[in-house]
Amino acid sequence: MTKHIRILLLPLILLSGVNARAYSVMSLPGSLFSLSSEPKKGLAGKSELGLSFLQGNINTNQTLLAQEVSYRWTDETLQLLAEYFEQSAAGILKGQRWRGSLRYERRVVFRLGAFAGETLEGNPFLGYQQRYSTDLGARYHLWKDDKTRGAMEAGYRYQIENRTNGIQSDHSVGRLFFEFSYTWDENANALFGIEYLPVLSNPADWRMNAELGLNLRLTSILALKITNGYRYANIPSGTAVTRLDRQVLTSLLASF
Repeated sequence: MTKHIRILLLPLILLSGVNARAYSVMSLPGSLFSLSSEPKKGLAGKSELGLSFLQGNINTNQTLLAQEVSYRWTDETLQLLAEYFEQSAAGILKGQRWRGSLRYERRVVFRLGAFAGETLEGNPFLGYQQRYSTDLGARYHLWKDDKTRGAMEAGYRYQIENRTNGIQSDHSVGRLFFEFSYTWDENANALFGIEYLPVLSNPADWRMNAELGLNLRLTSILALKITNGYRYANIPSGTAVTRLDRQVLTSLLASF
């Protein structure tokens, strides 16, 4: 059984170019120095694959692919992340998003770091074909004990959207991000993140994202990840777009 699982996951592992391990891919842009663990020095890679199929009276499927490559020096880290998600029902596309991001982070003192990042993403079902985001900010580790950890980020974002209605908009956006982790034991942990993004020139135009992820180790190789995410836009990017978007995903993670 283990041999068959390795064969099924082999294409995903080869994409990383390095050893992959179970991890939690937050849809929210966060630090590589996560609350769960720090990246190893040198070149590292992480991969995730989520698949869901329902055949019969209702035919639906979901696919999630995520790949992260990073290089860490003693106090600096360069991170490249790519992610693609697609959902369809009865052969009709119902949801699609993609994201590519590059982030540089430097540890300033023991608990404080600074970062700069660039992200290109698309989600036509939320009203934009492309969204360009340039980030500058700081990260601070709030606390750390045996079971729980907390950290936050604060920064500035310059954002350009090419919307599905043909309009291009650009904004200066503030950003506050908080994450919290709880570890039951070496086989189970939870990670919660929440992000607040107000447009500085229009306080009524703000977004909030929240995500709760649960990781359960099944074997020394496999782990199960369940993610419940919420995306809220007080002023959506399109007239036919609702303010609240919710997604629940289950992924099988491999650790090698």
